[in-house]
Amino acid sequence: MTQPGLFDASSRRGKPPQSRHASWTGAVSERDVRATHLETVRRLWAEPHTMHEIAALTGYPLASVCSHKAALVDELEFVDFQTVEWGPGRKPTHRTRWRRKQQE
Repeated sequence: MTQPGLFDASSRRGKPPQSRHASWTGAVSERDVRATHLETVRRLWAEPHTMHEIAALTGYPLASVCSHKAALVDELEFVDFQTVEWGPGRKPTHRTRWRRKQQE
């Protein structure tokens, strides 16, 4: 017993011209959003901040802030560590604070 269209590749691809256009417009939109996010993060790092602080200030997921930091790595410099205490019986963690490199 077979189900009609289950293994028919054309039923999964959709209409190629429309699918390609939707994919293209989605990619263009995402490129524009990422450029805006990168500029926002770049401006915030004019002052020292941890990635967690940037995520809290922007509302972006921490994973996105990490990705943006990777894209801006050549523009950033280490400032210091911020210690976060978690309470009795737990070890504190250190978060790195970054800022844009100072213009000379």
